[in-house]
Amino acid sequence: MVEVGSAVKLSVSGYRARVGEGFTPESCLRFANAFAAFLAQSGGRTVVLGRDTRPSGLAAFHAVLSGLLASGLSVHDAQVAPTPTVFYAAARLEADGALMITASHNPPDWNGIEAASRSGRLLNGSEREQLHRLFYAQSAAYTRWDEQGVCSPLPHAVDQHLEAILELPFVDLEAVRGAGFRVVVDAGQRCWSGQHTAAAPAARLRCGPAAL
Repeated sequence: MVEVGSAVKLSVSGYRARVGEGFTPESCLRFANAFAAFLAQSGGRTVVLGRDTRPSGLAAFHAVLSGLLASGLSVHDAQVAPTPTVFYAAARLEADGALMITASHNPPDWNGIEAASRSGRLLNGSEREQLHRLFYAQSAAYTRWDEQGVCSPLPHAVDQHLEAILELPFVDLEAVRGAGFRVVVDAGQRCWSGQHTAAAPAARLRCGPAAL
């Protein structure tokens, strides 16, 4: 068993640790169990789950998904997506919570899980304290065979998020089109490195990518 004490950082950004030390499938399952127990306190039943493209993300995804489903939660799988997209999807679907497997700006030997409460809202201070207590208490509330959760894919979460941004009343598409902006995008190793294309929004802005 991996001891998670000093190897894990629990903060406003959720749970983060070095891969293979504090960040393991076991600790990811433990965090998912704690989150499921946290949601159960308010009758929560649905979660949106996403991840970035870190090499450790896929194993973490399966560990987290197992904990959520075994706890009776229904999971909407946003697949590889940016954190704001996952939390937006939670709001759009009126989910009871959201988990994003990412360590944000940390180097690739780190990973983590960011948590949001009802409708994609970030946890407040007291909610974070509750979640942290459940994590360290190794809380779990697995359900019977006929109460297991189900997983449903959200294959177009990124494009739906971008379309929603373009439809905001203060976004002037004609002004953007006419401004002749040239924008450099460094996709790095995150959620835009070949995983998604913003085809529909780019078409509406009448712009396209050009390799440098």
